[in-house]
Amino acid sequence: MKLISTCPNCQEEIKIPSFWIADRIDLAKAKGKEFDVSCKRCNKITKIHVDDVKAVADKTVAITGLIAFFPALTASYFLFQYGFIAYATIALPVIASSSARHNQRTKINQFNLLHYDSKRNRR
Repeated sequence: MKLISTCPNCQEEIKIPSFWIADRIDLAKAKGKEFDVSCKRCNKITKIHVDDVKAVADKTVAITGLIAFFPALTASYFLFQYGFIAYATIALPVIASSSARHNQRTKINQFNLLHYDSKRNRR
């Protein structure tokens, strides 16, 4: 999952580094309740509140699953040539990729549903 916010000046999407962040509380612990971000388009530094950040799906999970499918397909072909029924070599990357996508979707939903400061005035 990747964390994004919108620049209040130019409405450009700002990516927030989030390697070890699982929810808004972790983000607030790491960066504070309000933190400064720099927009790459307008080059302005603005304060972003933790509740203004949202999580979206990252494409690396799907790309990794697709990349892992081709070696599995090749291994399955060679194992089938030697008389083995090798459907598991194709099924394992598909199952692992779908499991990782489901896990990512669960984390995204958890991050977006819970708010750090529910009594804060929304902008």
